[in-house]
Amino acid sequence: MNTMKDRFGDDMYTIQTGAKINSLVDMCDDGTNVTGNYGAIDMGDYSWWQGQYNGTGGALSLSMLATEYDLCKSGSDKPTLMPTTETIWSAYEGLLQPQVRYNFNTQGYPKIDGGFTALYFRDTPMIADEKCTSGYLYFLNEKYINLIYMSHPDFPTDKMGFAVSPMRVPTDQDGKVAYIFWYGNLICVKPKRQGVIRSVS
Repeated sequence: MNTMKDRFGDDMYTIQTGAKINSLVDMCDDGTNVTGNYGAIDMGDYSWWQGQYNGTGGALSLSMLATEYDLCKSGSDKPTLMPTTETIWSAYEGLLQPQVRYNFNTQGYPKIDGGFTALYFRDTPMIADEKCTSGYLYFLNEKYINLIYMSHPDFPTDKMGFAVSPMRVPTDQDGKVAYIFWYGNLICVKPKRQGVIRSVS
């Protein structure tokens, strides 16, 4: 199960192929990279269904973030999470460093901390995910994203959607095996409120 959970992390940042779950790449695209349909609607034909895709990227800047953020928001409906790589997260930290004002901690030994443990842009948290593809920065509105799963018809299903069959003895080996099942997908009902910038340096 832990291996499957780890693979879900990989699949979330990979264009959907075969039996993989739909990904953030799929829902944030505008038809440039993801060909065909998303949710049975062709992104290339319907602009109201397209994600806010920026494929040019470039050097990270506050104006770059502001432009993409504005494309993803509508009134008070705005991005709620900004996943990216550890490298880009640190680069954003570097952009903010000149604004830092340090205070000494005088409880015990005086000390000063030159880094951040949490970063925000316009009150939206930016998180570093080791699974995120190099050079990618996402702008997600979680209100329209859901990881759904179905219960198995025969075996008990846990709160994360996993079901395990009883152990059985195969006819051709000295051991016992069981099957792990998970039926589900990552869905987005409004790609227009999702965005991504690629090739951020």
